[in-house]
Amino acid sequence: MIEANRIPRLRLVGVAKSSAAYELRDFLQRSVVAFDWIELQSDADCQRELGVSSLAKARLPVVKLPDGTRLEEPTVRELANRLGWVTQPRFKEYDVSIYGAGPAGLSAAVYGASEGLRTVLIERHAIGGQAASSSLIENYMGFPGGISGAELCERGRQQAVAFGVEILMMREGVQAEFLNGHIVVDLADGSTLSRKPISVRPASSGAA
Repeated sequence: MIEANRIPRLRLVGVAKSSAAYELRDFLQRSVVAFDWIELQSDADCQRELGVSSLAKARLPVVKLPDGTRLEEPTVRELANRLGWVTQPRFKEYDVSIYGAGPAGLSAAVYGASEGLRTVLIERHAIGGQAASSSLIENYMGFPGGISGAELCERGRQQAVAFGVEILMMREGVQAEFLNGHIVVDLADGSTLSRKPISVRPASSGAA
């Protein structure tokens, strides 16, 4: 058996107070991705970690993936894409489309998919939203001892996927309109999503 501490992990290399590095670290932490943060403090550190003679010449931050791939100055979207998280919608139309993968969005996705509805969950950044950055959530039903936001949202993600929810990362809805009874949403990347019209049956009346 491979020891846990010997399993290759993603490595993020950068300098302190780097906004780009902080954004990547925040994304990875909220996405529950195991990684090592390597902070460079000198040219010697830069030479040792990256093989670059000085900090001034390095294109930071640098991400080293477990397969040996090296990304220099990647955006969050580029990193998510390399991790395989940026995908195209599998279907042209869905029964339920949910925007925002925070606890409420994840819950709605689980409920919809568990009822057999074709469900898509669209998230513009990281699964869990703001809740994923909370160190301890104590007011969520079912966890009397509290639970970290990242763990709660990761459990929700796993449950949603188990029910067949399709999760689209790095997507953002910018406009929606009704067309022929369908809800059509324009996404920021130029693509569109369509949701089937909802048919509501009138409640049947019965004798008291």
